[in-house]
Amino acid sequence: MKEVSINQKLKGKVFLATGQTIEGTITIYHQLDLVRVKLADSTEAAFAPIAVQFIQGIDQHDGYPRLFKVLPYGYRMGNDYRSMPTYFEEIVPGTYALLLRRNSRTVYSKPVEVPASFIGFELNGKTTNPKHQDQMIYKFFLQVKGQDIMALEKPRKDLTSLYGVHANEMRRFIKLHELDYEDPNHLIRIVEHLNSLVK
Repeated sequence: MKEVSINQKLKGKVFLATGQTIEGTITIYHQLDLVRVKLADSTEAAFAPIAVQFIQGIDQHDGYPRLFKVLPYGYRMGNDYRSMPTYFEEIVPGTYALLLRRNSRTVYSKPVEVPASFIGFELNGKTTNPKHQDQMIYKFFLQVKGQDIMALEKPRKDLTSLYGVHANEMRRFIKLHELDYEDPNHLIRIVEHLNSLVK
């Protein structure tokens, strides 16, 4: 089974909090919130979010330009609530900035009987081998200009509460184009249209 990699490789620049800029092949380790840069002389450097302002580059998988920003985001740690620098990919810029973080999860299906030889050791008869598959998870966030980042746990509910005077136009647009808030590509179009109305 092919594993899902949630690491991204970019060719581009890392703009550091010190004001320096470094250029090279960038690997973003989403689950670790870590960036590693391979420089032209083959040396490498790694950066946590606190050391970075933003990252710009071309995705080496699909050729699209990417922009990652370091923004404060609140995490609950036991009884404490702390704001920590965190990498976010900016998908839609504007007054309503749509942000993305990637993660993965392993999904197990019902175990099935398989010949013992298929799992590398001999047993009498058959044994069970659970099938599993890694799935990519896309988690979207919204940053309204001048406000804290909010997770879009329920995109329809979270966004419609922000439409205000544009509610009728947003409903018309979504109905006309048959958009679904749960579809990532549709969600991007919805937020893009909302930003076009508030310019």
